[in-house]
Amino acid sequence: MNEQRLIKYINENNLTHWVNSIGGSRSTFFRKALQTNPNILTQGINHEHGRTIMGMACHYSVPVKCNAVGIFLYRNTLESMLQSQLRRNLGLARNNFSKMKPDNLKLQFSIENWIDLAEQHIINWTQTAPIDVFVVNTDTISDNLKELTEAFSVDFSSYKKGSDRAISDDLSQYQDKLNSVNSRIEKLPNFALIKAKH
Repeated sequence: MNEQRLIKYINENNLTHWVNSIGGSRSTFFRKALQTNPNILTQGINHEHGRTIMGMACHYSVPVKCNAVGIFLYRNTLESMLQSQLRRNLGLARNNFSKMKPDNLKLQFSIENWIDLAEQHIINWTQTAPIDVFVVNTDTISDNLKELTEAFSVDFSSYKKGSDRAISDDLSQYQDKLNSVNSRIEKLPNFALIKAKH
């Protein structure tokens, strides 16, 4: 990730919000819902999300100081986020892992490294971000419709919670590490605006 290029894109295109997640957190649904509000820009006007730098920044683990407000999406457990990606295909998981990594982090894909990077991602976006960040648990959208509507002037009532799936063998062998990260996730608000850390 070229952070200077990212900052330039966000600021020059007057993006209002930067939607981010580890992956497997319904970010496409959320971003498309935001786009129904003409006052919210999550990508350049007439730009296709996946063809811009925001297509990589949507999973970048390091929030950078810019003019946009962050939106960090997550789910109740880390395994639900990772499982969602593995279920689609391993190539997607590897690709999202590579999007998460800062350039100076020389880390090969493995489930263990993915879990470690995801934990740091959560810390970066919820504790040390240099921009204001809305933290949103997408497993509880139905419980927070009023707050979400007030914050974004968007109707999220079309949201449908998916069914929980059994954890794969690939992940189950790392249950202790997953539980450690989940204990951090449990302390996050279901919906809140966390002010920038200067």
